[in-house]
Amino acid sequence: MSESSIARIIGYARLIAILLMLGITGIYTWTYITRGANDQVAFLTASLALVGIAFLNLLYNYLKGDAKWFLYVLFLFSAMVFSSVGDFLMAGLFYITSDTLINGIIFFTIGHLFYILALRTRSPLLLRPRSESPTEAPDQPRLLLVNLVILIMCFIAVTGLFYFTVFNPTQIEMSIAVICYGLLFATVIAFAITKWFDDFQILFKIAIVAGFLLFFFSDWVIGVRTFASSDFLDSFAVGITYLSGQLLIHLSPIAAAGGE
Repeated sequence: MSESSIARIIGYARLIAILLMLGITGIYTWTYITRGANDQVAFLTASLALVGIAFLNLLYNYLKGDAKWFLYVLFLFSAMVFSSVGDFLMAGLFYITSDTLINGIIFFTIGHLFYILALRTRSPLLLRPRSESPTEAPDQPRLLLVNLVILIMCFIAVTGLFYFTVFNPTQIEMSIAVICYGLLFATVIAFAITKWFDDFQILFKIAIVAGFLLFFFSDWVIGVRTFASSDFLDSFAVGITYLSGQLLIHLSPIAAAGGE
């Protein structure tokens, strides 16, 4: 069997995994609507399905021999693995420390670093090598001012949002840790937004920007519920925005390839 035939089979398997993920998310939603309960089993199963989708993305890209996007999907897969471990840690199924939130922050921080690496493979955040221009010296990188403005605005917005809605003066150390985590996430969001100013397919841009914004919203709700108001929204809002955001992020390689 040729590699192209195997890649086609992997593509079908990926489609099945996506449909499975949507089905599990539907069960998760239906359970909440009918019982008012947060189905943790469905949520964690959907998290594993996302890992499967990311892995199939990696296999498909490898078999297609598309070096242009290989590192991108590799880092996305790595990020989703750490995110999924973070899901299980926050669910309390196993522990690193006795605090599930700290466990989650540790693994999601690592996941976000991989997301930054993934986005970095597609275009730079702040510095573009001048060697891209035949008239400029290769050893003097050019500052991307628009990207810098976007990054600063994201830092200001996230810092303000976390300070006024999450920060708890009775839990200074954890509040500072959460704000630092928020700034890391702000970097990811800014990096995703900068892709709108690069030459990518519109569906790819929508997938990563909407995906990371939904992911961020999920984490923000966790912060508000943990440090400010435990009755703010509910755990279902956290779960459904997280799953939707992660799915969009891991559909981005498909969206990018669909326009090429």
